[in-house]
Amino acid sequence: MSADGIQMGEHVVPCPDGTTTTRDVEPVLFASTNGQWHLVGWCRLRDAMRWFTVSRIERAAVTRTPCAGHTVQEVGEPPANASPVHGHRG
Repeated sequence: MSADGIQMGEHVVPCPDGTTTTRDVEPVLFASTNGQWHLVGWCRLRDAMRWFTVSRIERAAVTRTPCAGHTVQEVGEPPANASPVHGHRG
């Protein structure tokens, strides 16, 4: 893992037509809306920020390719039904 702890991940996700696609994704954050968790990250295939439903990711792997440095600000405004997640600090 890189010194800053950020690397690109490879994710296999199902498509609406029943096939699967492998996406190289640069993770930015996790978000929860309507009871579902999403990995929000830069999709290199689409060259854009994308939301991936975690429960639909069939396989994920960490690669050695460093991320380009996409930021939370690139994600944009959260959905109206989004709420902050407050973690427990022990």
